[in-house]
Amino acid sequence: MQSIHQSCDDRNQLKLGIDEIRRKPQEKESMKYDGNNKRRRGLTQNCQGATVDPETMSVETKATVLETIVFDVGGKTFKVSRSLIEQYDETMLGRLVSKTWQGDPNEPVFIDRNGDLFAHVLDYLRYGCIDLPLSTPRSNFIRELDFYGIYCDATDIKQDSPAAKLEDLKKIVEDAELHHDMFLIAVHVYHQFMKGGKTFVLRDEDKESIGLKRKPSDYHDKDFIPSRWALESYLEDYYGLQMNFYGLITPGESRVTVSKLGSKEEETEAKK
Repeated sequence: MQSIHQSCDDRNQLKLGIDEIRRKPQEKESMKYDGNNKRRRGLTQNCQGATVDPETMSVETKATVLETIVFDVGGKTFKVSRSLIEQYDETMLGRLVSKTWQGDPNEPVFIDRNGDLFAHVLDYLRYGCIDLPLSTPRSNFIRELDFYGIYCDATDIKQDSPAAKLEDLKKIVEDAELHHDMFLIAVHVYHQFMKGGKTFVLRDEDKESIGLKRKPSDYHDKDFIPSRWALESYLEDYYGLQMNFYGLITPGESRVTVSKLGSKEEETEAKK
């Protein structure tokens, strides 16, 4: 009977030994999971090895840590939302921030690069595309994207050529000249109307006396419609006159007929 009890004790001890061996890997795995859970709860170690728990921080400090990142790039400071950088966690910026999160959230992350170009890099991250100014070489911007590990599609980087920019400026100048001349013609017509006139002939040689940038007949080609709208608007808004006719009668002469705003004069009568 004693031998039977002894045999049972031996089997129980053997079973306990086996259970102990099986339990050790499980405990190790459990510790690993516990570490992951701590990271999920926001427990993180800074570069000095100190544990930082956002739950124990002040409201102001916690908001700063979680919401913004400060970069010092070539002496220029940029405060960026953390959510923006986290969208690009595989880039150098994303990895840099995750590895250098210090206990002091206001400590900027220094990057020895061009700060002006970094501003364009941030805009590209925000919008997924960018219109580069002429002062920024396209090749320099692409070089910076490559440095930060940011993939770019060439079609997302737009930049006007000097010739295209010059053409845009030319259109702005032409539009300004048109409104300048139509306003002066409206003033000239109003003064003649106050003397009793209703039909007025504008000759190209009147350009200097009225103070126009271009000859009156120049506005009866591609600029006819915008010049008509501008002149009509100035006559109505400033002088209470309605324009009944505006057109070229000879290669160097154009005619304008007006009447008091709200009158029922017909255009055919105004031409007489």
